[in-house]
Amino acid sequence: MLIITFQSLTVLAIGNLPIILMHMVAHARSDPASDDDRIANIAVGIRRVFNIAALLYTILAIFLFTPLLWRQISLTGDLVTALATWSLFVAGTVCRIRTLPYTTYLLGLNEVAPVRRMEAVSWLIGGATSAIGLLIWPNLVLAMALMQAPAFINLISMKALANRNKWAATLARPNAGNIGIWGELRPRAIRGGVGIVAAYLTVYGSSIIYAQFGDSQSIASFSFTVTLFGLISQLANSQTMSALPAMAGAYAGKRLDEMRAIARQTMSRSLALYLAMVLIMFSCIRVINVVLPDALPALDARIWTLFALAHLIVRYASFHLHFYTITNDIKWHVYHLGTAALYFPLIVVFGTASSITYPTALLISTSVFSAPYARRHSFTRLGFKFSDELFPIISSMIAALTAIVILLVGE
Repeated sequence: MLIITFQSLTVLAIGNLPIILMHMVAHARSDPASDDDRIANIAVGIRRVFNIAALLYTILAIFLFTPLLWRQISLTGDLVTALATWSLFVAGTVCRIRTLPYTTYLLGLNEVAPVRRMEAVSWLIGGATSAIGLLIWPNLVLAMALMQAPAFINLISMKALANRNKWAATLARPNAGNIGIWGELRPRAIRGGVGIVAAYLTVYGSSIIYAQFGDSQSIASFSFTVTLFGLISQLANSQTMSALPAMAGAYAGKRLDEMRAIARQTMSRSLALYLAMVLIMFSCIRVINVVLPDALPALDARIWTLFALAHLIVRYASFHLHFYTITNDIKWHVYHLGTAALYFPLIVVFGTASSITYPTALLISTSVFSAPYARRHSFTRLGFKFSDELFPIISSMIAALTAIVILLVGE
């Protein structure tokens, strides 16, 4: 569970580069004055950026992540198996970073459906085969190998899909790479990268911090909960990410009413999917724990409820700042550093050895700073009025209260 949490820390190497570069491709594609050389220059920059990111992640995995995991690796009593499992995970993550040039380019061209469909199918197959593999032969190395197999499949399939959309031909243009994009990319990448790193350390770093204090059972339960909410958030955020190219294109084309209409629909879908997944996943895990008591770590309903509320606010704030980034004015550094400045003092005050500290601190810090900050920017720059979100907000509040009652009664 703790190893899987480190998948979210890939952001230490890539920051928000996929979003920035995707917007650059989308803007170039939507701008009538743009030409093929502009897209070719961006494509060369994309390839170089993620080659560097893959190298950076490998260095971080060896010199930073492995020491952070060493306490739990030692507690397993089987260093060979634990290190082999960790090594397979790192290899799979490097493959995912190497896939990003192709997905970034394709999403910028608004090839959203085939990309998401290909990703979903491969990861569903990987998750199912790893679970089946564990049932047939309970070996952790085999399970991790099967879980990371989709990363290799995605790398091959996304490259083929990108080439069908002229990736290789674009890179081969005579002027490709002659005009660098680093000048416009660097300040946005630094600001966004700092913010994204702060955000992921706030949300996912809690597992690493708590792993230094808890026993193996409580660490497994806590890391499992954090991992599940990471999965839920990614699934809910996929609605926003899928709509970003269309919103960016509408913004670049000055079709602002169309842009806001897409935003309203996207926000409703994202919050609805989040709330549905919170209830469905909790219920499914509880059923599995009853039928197969030793299959998964137990969930603490209090921790789950607090994380559910905290991530609901995170999803709301995240939507608004993602929406704002279609302007290519990056504010992630202010957004996340402000949240972190509240979060980390709170976990010290509440006590780092208590698992309930982390969702409580996240709920307070996101409510006090993240949500108001992001909401103000989408209103002032994009004219997204509060009346545009009454239905999803009221629905979310009702659903959240219902979820709390159901979870507490069930407990």
